[in-house]
Amino acid sequence: MQPNGKPLNIHFLAMSGSAVQEPIVQNYIQQWRKIGLHVSLAGGRLTEFNSFYDKLDHDDKGIDMFMASWSLSSEPSPRGMYIETNPMNDSRFATKENNKLLDEIDSTKLFNHKYRVNAFHKWQQYMNDEAYIAPLTNSYSIQAVNNKLVNYSLKPSVSNSMWYKVGYAK
Repeated sequence: MQPNGKPLNIHFLAMSGSAVQEPIVQNYIQQWRKIGLHVSLAGGRLTEFNSFYDKLDHDDKGIDMFMASWSLSSEPSPRGMYIETNPMNDSRFATKENNKLLDEIDSTKLFNHKYRVNAFHKWQQYMNDEAYIAPLTNSYSIQAVNNKLVNYSLKPSVSNSMWYKVGYAK
């Protein structure tokens, strides 16, 4: 219920995709109903990829929440997804405190490992306290590399872009 006593109806934008997408989304809706939230699909059905982002990018008024996916770059900075000026900030979260914390993570002080770790922890605590975005799933990627491959590293660095040094040893 809303503070004015009227029922709260949440319009949920979810993207079409694989054959299992519809049952997954319907399960979320069912679980939300079990805890008393009335959630329905925006437009009454899953939305095609391009239409999904068109609605999201143009702040469609018929959307209260959405479920999308994204991935991070090899640079471990949350700035690309969470700074208010970035078009990828689909949640539109913008506060002075968030900007300040993101600036601290990516400041020139980041070369001090302990400083950057501490800055990340402050930002993560802030994000937990604000709770404006709720991750639903998480996944990892595994890369198998043959031990005969030389001069290749999975560590993020400039040298990974120097493919001419990578070779195969017998």
